[in-house]
Amino acid sequence: MLLGIDLGTSSLKAMLFDPATSAIVGQAKVPIEILLPLPDRAEADPEGLWLAVLQALAELRRGAPGAFAAIQGIGLSTIFPALVPMDRDGRALGPAQLYCDHRARAQAERFAAAFGVDELERRTGNRFTPGTTTLPGILWLRENAPEVFAQTQVFGQIETYLVHRLTGQFVVDASHQSLSGLAAAGDELHYDPAILAAAALDMERFPRPVESTHVAGTVTAAAAKVSGLPVGTPVVAGCGDAPLSTLGGGVCEPGRLFVSAGTTDCLMISASRPSGNPVFCNIHAPVPDLWVVNGTMSTAGAAVKWFHEEFLPCSLAEMTGWAETAAPGSGGVVFLPYLQGERTPWWNPQARGVFFGLGLTTGRAEACRAVFEGIACGWRQIVGLLEDECGLRAPEVVVVGGGSANSLLNSIRATLLDRPVRAVSCTEITSLGAALIAGIGAGVYGSAQEACANTENLRSSQVFEPVAAWREACQRSYDTYVRLYPALQPLFDMQEN
Repeated sequence: MLLGIDLGTSSLKAMLFDPATSAIVGQAKVPIEILLPLPDRAEADPEGLWLAVLQALAELRRGAPGAFAAIQGIGLSTIFPALVPMDRDGRALGPAQLYCDHRARAQAERFAAAFGVDELERRTGNRFTPGTTTLPGILWLRENAPEVFAQTQVFGQIETYLVHRLTGQFVVDASHQSLSGLAAAGDELHYDPAILAAAALDMERFPRPVESTHVAGTVTAAAAKVSGLPVGTPVVAGCGDAPLSTLGGGVCEPGRLFVSAGTTDCLMISASRPSGNPVFCNIHAPVPDLWVVNGTMSTAGAAVKWFHEEFLPCSLAEMTGWAETAAPGSGGVVFLPYLQGERTPWWNPQARGVFFGLGLTTGRAEACRAVFEGIACGWRQIVGLLEDECGLRAPEVVVVGGGSANSLLNSIRATLLDRPVRAVSCTEITSLGAALIAGIGAGVYGSAQEACANTENLRSSQVFEPVAAWREACQRSYDTYVRLYPALQPLFDMQEN
């Protein structure tokens, strides 16, 4: 039996998976809280997240005690990056700084300017930006929380913290290292000495980098006492949620176009090497010698949630129903879904959401549809950039996650992308990926390819085709969409955080 734990932005999920029958035998879900104490901050309480893990494990143990007692390996998927300063005993010294936290913008700009922006991006293969890169958050702690900085023995990730709670070991996997700002692209299992020297940081204050499937340690007696897990169960290092979703979705070779759609949408092409283009996030995959070239929409799913819960408010089903009554093109209304800055392709934390083209004939239905169409326009823009960079055109787009379940949105996506969108019906694909890396690490599977082949039965899907009658109106919306940000950028940059 394999245990997969998936820490997302709204909940923590856990799955018991039987590799002998390729069946999910137990699932649990616990809500978690993301804290937004200031406009430029996004945090989580590490201790609260650990308690959510324990609650999910308790639910699994009650529901399937026999399967729970037979766990052979444990894998974790986590939101990332999520910087956690820890003392020598693994206690968190403050909240986790999440990927959408922009507090360290000044520190990022100063360090990049001193090191050389082009050279820093050449080395790491990624844009050096607060939140999405870990190092700026560490520099912020040194300047703004010197007592925390001084007490910190390990600058880890939320993955590091949770694995330590289970095993007593400090590790970080290669996917997290890709976005640390501390490792060279393609050499994620080592820290870059030049960057460490420029930041005046000691390598001994960082966790040991390993592959996602590497067994970090085994469940300790102390962890077993509070969790009920069997003592000595292997725990692998884990992986960031977006790249791990590719493995859960069956991707273990280059050349696949794959989207993990949730609060944030990650549009990824699997590749045999990092692209080297910092417009994208270049991330080591959980499969050896595989990377994902990732274009990220920061608040795609979050924009839908905000609109139907805060702006209207109503249920998602009601929002979708109203959108279905609007004509394609939303009556000329175009929505920019940049509610908390945007990453690909702009990398501007100052960008904000916009409704453009409102008129006296604009109704609730048009606004609802415009939100969906804006997300689909963002997909088209990013997919075009990804395919140009990687030199391919994928025949279809495979989408997983909570954001893959809306039929109207999938049809709009297919129309704007001019190709089928295949929505995988298993919504817990990242939990499955976590179970699979546990199985690889524990020796249940001989390879990622074997793990993917043996779980193909879980990846049933529904295909959404482009709607010919929508093409012309959607094209007009897209033509406006791609012009809006360049026109508004000077105004965005004038805004306070």
